[in-house]
Amino acid sequence: MTGFVLVYTGVSPMMALGTDLVVGSAPPEKAGSAAAMSETGMEFGIALGIAGLGSVVTAVYRDETADTLPRELPEDAAHAARDTLANADAVADELPGPLGAELLEPAGRPSPAA
Repeated sequence: MTGFVLVYTGVSPMMALGTDLVVGSAPPEKAGSAAAMSETGMEFGIALGIAGLGSVVTAVYRDETADTLPRELPEDAAHAARDTLANADAVADELPGPLGAELLEPAGRPSPAA
């Protein structure tokens, strides 16, 4: 949430000025279409940035956790935990205390029992 506040604080003036520039340069009868295209472009850019960053973070998570999972973890649980942090969290809730804590340790997450 803090990240979004910081991003939008920095991006908002640029978005407002960009929209003003686009709408101001369009003929009055096309101002609505120009504003819609400007807004669509900005929303698409933000969505693409979030998707790209999410993909990179997921790839890094999978690479980092590949060798850090506990050896005694069942294969299906290991596969789910390797996939996403949310899955690892869910798997850790179902494991006995020490094994669940060991699973979440590389991610810096507290154990489910804590």
